[in-house]
Amino acid sequence: AEMIDKEARSAMQGSRVLLRFRLSSDEVATPAEPLFILAQRMAYLSSYFSDAHSHFEAFLVPQMGQPSFKLWFEHDGKPLKWHLPLGVLCDLLFGTEPPSPVDITVHFFGCPDKAPVEPFTGLSDLQKAWSHELRASLYLQLGSSNVWARLQRQEQQKLWEAVKNIDLETVASMQDGLLAGRTFKRARNLAFRFHIPSAADPHRMLLLPGPAFTEAGGQITLQTFLEEALPPIFEAGRMVEGVEVLSQGLRIPLETPLWWLQVNVAYMDQFVHLVIRLPSSSDA
Repeated sequence: AEMIDKEARSAMQGSRVLLRFRLSSDEVATPAEPLFILAQRMAYLSSYFSDAHSHFEAFLVPQMGQPSFKLWFEHDGKPLKWHLPLGVLCDLLFGTEPPSPVDITVHFFGCPDKAPVEPFTGLSDLQKAWSHELRASLYLQLGSSNVWARLQRQEQQKLWEAVKNIDLETVASMQDGLLAGRTFKRARNLAFRFHIPSAADPHRMLLLPGPAFTEAGGQITLQTFLEEALPPIFEAGRMVEGVEVLSQGLRIPLETPLWWLQVNVAYMDQFVHLVIRLPSSSDA
């Protein structure tokens, strides 16, 4: 049976958010106009490094010698993890109602010592982070990442170029080819990352591989999976009031089959990133 829901995929790929980049006030030599980008949620903040650099370069405080960029982003004083997809960051920060525009402060030099992020020094950093996550998700879904290792170097480069250029159709087509051997018959073959922000730990993330089907062949739903993986968010078979499970700014119905999410809602690293907002984080 055809697993790909083309309408759902198209909606996910077309989801965007308006960003307003501003240069950090302590790095400004002369006043700089903000940079507006209607960004794709499937992309990464660091995907827009070149746009930000070309826009703000003339306004930066001059540096001695050859400047060494250590880029980082923040929103409302919170450093942002540049290796997470933009859609995940928006779900973490805003839930289903992001502001328009979303204000992002750009820093080109230095990063706070205690910041929970590594500085971004160039697109090679994004390539390393993305390829590491892709290999991990292939391993979970196929039992091995050999399909990536066997891919010709020019094909690996073609896929990376598509990711870098946010060419979502090419990314989806090539990754469908990589996953042609996926059967969902192994015991634990889903690549899911759950992001569960809280006041104590705003960056908590869980890797929870799980089965797509029961031993009897029945499909496992998101609710069945979460009841076993995260029992505290349920009471008497119902999700605790105020808890939200989000992807791409949308609440995911609990009756959604896990295999459907894996096939149709995965980001460019082939992980399904679901944000679970608890009542305290939803009200923040």
